[in-house]
Amino acid sequence: MNNPVTNSSDISWASQANIRYWESVKSSPFHRLRMADAYLARIGVGDWQQRAERTSWLKNYVGDILRSLDDATEAYGDPQVRSMVRELWGEPGVTKLKARCKPA
Repeated sequence: MNNPVTNSSDISWASQANIRYWESVKSSPFHRLRMADAYLARIGVGDWQQRAERTSWLKNYVGDILRSLDDATEAYGDPQVRSMVRELWGEPGVTKLKARCKPA
């Protein structure tokens, strides 16, 4: 019999592990930014009006997260998050994010 923790052919253990992982990190602003980046990649297709509405909502959501950070170093250091900020607000957004980083 397969060990469900290591090599089970049933993927329900993987699903449960995934749920437990996201439950443990959902309050982390950095992980919420990574999920927002994944969402941005998915709203880039489809009807233009829907894209505009969803992007507007996402800008507000990401902006709230970024403003809540005491130190934006981790967010600025992640290329995917920095790219998302660039896509949503352009280079001025990245410059503003860099300015919110605490010196090392």
